[in-house]
Amino acid sequence: FGLESGRPPRTLGENPVVFDDPSPSDDDDARAARDRIAKVAGEQVGKGQIVIAGSRYRMDCSGVASGIYAKAGFVLGGEQSGGLDVKSLFQLVRKSGSLRRRNPLPGDFAFFDDTYDANGDGMRDDPLSHVAIVERVDDDGTVMLVHRVGGAVVRARMNLEEPHRRHDDKGHVLNHYLRMGDGSSPAKTTAELFVAFGSLPLKSPASPLVASR
Repeated sequence: FGLESGRPPRTLGENPVVFDDPSPSDDDDARAARDRIAKVAGEQVGKGQIVIAGSRYRMDCSGVASGIYAKAGFVLGGEQSGGLDVKSLFQLVRKSGSLRRRNPLPGDFAFFDDTYDANGDGMRDDPLSHVAIVERVDDDGTVMLVHRVGGAVVRARMNLEEPHRRHDDKGHVLNHYLRMGDGSSPAKTTAELFVAFGSLPLKSPASPLVASR
């Protein structure tokens, strides 16, 4: 499906960046790995901190995303500090995987800009401030995400064909809000703050991907 968000991505730089890498391998092993990550993500909804073999993953968006991958058998590094941060996850995908603004796959990362004031300057304009995991993609193109927000691991929907709409004509949710409004700026949906989907070259969990923080 396409993208009509009206907001060109400008992640990690002043100039707009368009991510259009080819989709990753779709062989049986890769599909099985992605499905395993998506299953773990769904099972994590409503749960608390992820702890694996004594390693505690931070209870924030990137810590939960890193922990989901590790729980599915794919260690991405950063266990001692609770998981990779959003920018480290993004750079790992940028270096060795596929970043694109369409064709999401279960188990993908979904990256977002401007979700909160990450650098404390009073403006919610910070690139790569949030990450989620794609659990599934519905027939109408709506993406079901799993992420940590508001103190809990929850599901959220995102529809890139209708980025500014919360519901369709039948009242079904198309997009959840990812950033609430305040006195100076309106609320923004998941699709309005979306940057890119990210896929890693997944292999057998017996040979996990490892990245240093």
